Amino acid sequence: MSEQNKATETLKGRPTSAVVLEVQDDGRGIAPKTQERLFEPFFSTKEDGTGLGLPIAWRIVDKHGGMLDFRTTENQGSIFRIVLPCCEEG
Repeated sequence: MSEQNKATETLKGRPTSAVVLEVQDDGRGIAPKTQERLFEPFFSTKEDGTGLGLPIAWRIVDKHGGMLDFRTTENQGSIFRIVLPCCEEG
């Protein structure tokens, strides 16, 4: 991985070389009440949703030593970030 693709993020309480994937939208954002429950299993704002997508994604990322987080602003959109530690080459 080239130096320009590396980021330093705090993972498990310490600075770590990491890869960051961000997904952004320009939608209506996430209401504060919904934010509190976003990673809760079986919680969904969709009528036909299972409420398992984000909790499963969070767990997979966590098991790989990373983090899944988000930033949102009502009426401006949201950014979801997956941060994973870099693998050492060798």
